[in-house]
Amino acid sequence: MVTGTDRRDFLKSAGLLAGTFFSGPKFLFANRTGNSGRKKNVLFLLVDDLRPTMGAWGDKVAITPNLDKMSGQSRNFKRAYIQQAVCGPSRSSMLTGMLPDHTRVWHNRNLFRDHIPNAVTLPQHFMKHGYFAQGMGKVFSGNPRREEQEPASWSVEPMLKGVGEGWDNYALSENANPKGGKGTATECADLPDDAYKDGRLAELAVETLSQYKQKQTQPFFLAVGFSKPHLPFNAPKKYWDIYNPEDFLPIPKPGRVLGAPDLAYWEHRELGGYKDITKNEDISIEKARHLRHGYYACVSYVDAQIGKVLDALK
Repeated sequence: MVTGTDRRDFLKSAGLLAGTFFSGPKFLFANRTGNSGRKKNVLFLLVDDLRPTMGAWGDKVAITPNLDKMSGQSRNFKRAYIQQAVCGPSRSSMLTGMLPDHTRVWHNRNLFRDHIPNAVTLPQHFMKHGYFAQGMGKVFSGNPRREEQEPASWSVEPMLKGVGEGWDNYALSENANPKGGKGTATECADLPDDAYKDGRLAELAVETLSQYKQKQTQPFFLAVGFSKPHLPFNAPKKYWDIYNPEDFLPIPKPGRVLGAPDLAYWEHRELGGYKDITKNEDISIEKARHLRHGYYACVSYVDAQIGKVLDALK
């Protein structure tokens, strides 16, 4: 979604050339202009693994008041498609405007600059036009490894997930994996929003926007990458409680789509291997309902965090 204007007009108003920077519903822009003639500030929100699970997009179960409000004030792109169903390749493609076969990023560990060292990314493009660019959370890939650093794209070192106290996936130690691998597939803890990293990230974004207001003289491009509703489906209990488990109707176990090639069914299983899920992902209908409940709880949780950031933007 792009708020307030369409893509081409926004890039023109920001003093930029139009480009192919927009992907599916998980990439959200918000912008506002200051005094007349000034370039617009840009808040770039990324939401990991978000389907069109929004009331504004026709989902009758989803409780997403902030995304719904934003959608109502935005240009919505409903025929935008992901290039590859993996985090790193998808994000590299969106942030460079190049297909995965061009960036040669087919896995989360691949780096587009190994093959296209002179590529200009979206935040880098804004920097070239006088913007202060800052990233936090999951933007390029999300882990504090080489692929998230991407120094050419930021004016300052990015704030990465997984760094510092309070940035872990699990609030309850019994659900985590002591060896650092996958813990349980869900967690429902009666804790505040900042018990999980997206709550901490929202607080950091709000604080950063406040600092911009006080000190920043350049127009800014701020990228905030939320991790939910990506697995594990962990969210504070209050977001689980706003849903009735009966709303998640039993659905039959899916089979292969008739005529789909073997290539469409990759061996990697995101869900398999969690402490309460077998590696072959053979789960009961009731377990599937619980997982769907957890997914929606995470969507509402991240919706609330986005609301906090948008309020700070105003």
